[in-house]
Amino acid sequence: MIHFSSFFIHFQFVVVVTLIHYVVQNMTGDEIIVPTKCVDWSLNLDAESGKRFWWNNTYSISVWESTLNLVEPVQDVDDDEAWKAFITFQIDYCFKVCSVCKLPEQNNDMFVCCYCGGAVHRECSTEASKEQIAYKPANKDFSMHLRACFQCEAINKPVRLVDEKTRPKDNVRRAAQRALSLKDEFPPKIKDEIVSIRQLAEKQPDSPELLVRLKKAVLNFFQSNLSLSLLKKDHIASKANGIGVVAAQDIPAFTVIGVYPGYMDALSGEQAKIGRPVPKYALMDLNCADYYNDVFVEFADTFAPFINEPNESETSNCAWIQEPHRVEGRLSIISVKDIKKDEELLIGYGPLYPRSYPFRYDAYAFHPVDGYENPPCFALWYWPTTEEKDAEFVCYVGYKSGEDKYVYWKTKDEVEQA
Repeated sequence: MIHFSSFFIHFQFVVVVTLIHYVVQNMTGDEIIVPTKCVDWSLNLDAESGKRFWWNNTYSISVWESTLNLVEPVQDVDDDEAWKAFITFQIDYCFKVCSVCKLPEQNNDMFVCCYCGGAVHRECSTEASKEQIAYKPANKDFSMHLRACFQCEAINKPVRLVDEKTRPKDNVRRAAQRALSLKDEFPPKIKDEIVSIRQLAEKQPDSPELLVRLKKAVLNFFQSNLSLSLLKKDHIASKANGIGVVAAQDIPAFTVIGVYPGYMDALSGEQAKIGRPVPKYALMDLNCADYYNDVFVEFADTFAPFINEPNESETSNCAWIQEPHRVEGRLSIISVKDIKKDEELLIGYGPLYPRSYPFRYDAYAFHPVDGYENPPCFALWYWPTTEEKDAEFVCYVGYKSGEDKYVYWKTKDEVEQA
């Protein structure tokens, strides 16, 4: 008999906006300072969340410790290393928002201000002089990425406006550059293909052929060939976006529907303070849509972002799962019951999703069972409400790595009765 702890975490795999995942700009006094060699930066333990975050007192920057990924023992980190880590993060970040005009990055690369470290458009900044770059020792390794923002230069110029309806669509160069932020997750064949596309896109940024290649390469990572044969998108008039995913043929229970795509979106909460819309496609810390909540073009052919949650008269037939061979936080969607052809796939978005439509809270969650790592075993729980007392155990599900599939896992009692 598998023993599963009677204490379990309440529906951990939920779609949540990263708006809740940031530290308030003004220090509350409840933080514990962790010893480092920094003067301008400090590493703090947030008492409420139990997580540690870096805080820059001069420019009021707060960012989770895991986001900067400093490899040195924290007691040896100084301001120079903290700034280098933050600048590197800003350069690689897929969700840049200009600290001056408050608008997102488009097809032209944004820069980093040599003073405040904020992302900035070329049009909202001046060329940084050698003296300005020397303002911080950490700047010397990033000179080609640096400018001086109008805000730090005290330059008052009209904020440029962008019409959302006529804004330029992302080109293949920008999309490939984003996709390469996941290079450590991709198998070598897919990584090499995207690197090749990115290189070619430097001279052909608007190539339709390259975009088709990119979308195919990305799709091969997030959707198996089997899942592509099982699914189709359809018009669902009753759903908020008018689109949903339905079964193209009968889908057995415990079939992997797809891997949820997206990039680390660590500053959405900070950016909300300057007007960024609340992300609607964020799963944990990953987001697959842009500033305007349009799914990124490289993810347009995947299915996971388009699966709706149940309305008031429906129930879920899918659930989130942290597969053992995926990086932490990269969740997949798996069916929890047999789904008939033409039936819509539905999954609970969790209690914190920002809704503006009628819905029914109806969710399933997979929890790994302690002591069963090889092969892995999960306990499937059903949540008809957000209350832990209402949660119902459904069954155990095992993962067969050799066949890359999930199966019903019989308990000892079931085996003996068979």
